[in-house]
Amino acid sequence: MLAECVLSTPSTKTANTVLTAATHRQAIYYNRSAKEHEKLPVGQIVRVRLDDKDWRKAEVTQQLPYRAYMVKIANGSTSHCTSRHVHFSNEPSVIIK
Repeated sequence: MLAECVLSTPSTKTANTVLTAATHRQAIYYNRSAKEHEKLPVGQIVRVRLDDKDWRKAEVTQQLPYRAYMVKIANGSTSHCTSRHVHFSNEPSVIIK
């Protein structure tokens, strides 16, 4: 009971109101340019970023949670990549041995 009296001041409610309003205002500005990423279906041909400038052709083999994908690269290896490193490609299918 004493802790509640010490921690609650006349400006506590005002501070919470101002903080909520500021958070809401920031969300409005952020959401103006934020876009939803389209999910890539299994079997889709994509380009995968392995190094700074090395983008390789791959095929999506599995959709994983949190905007991640399991992809099979043209050389036969598999890799786990986030959507930041996987881009749609309008290329013919990968022939994997």
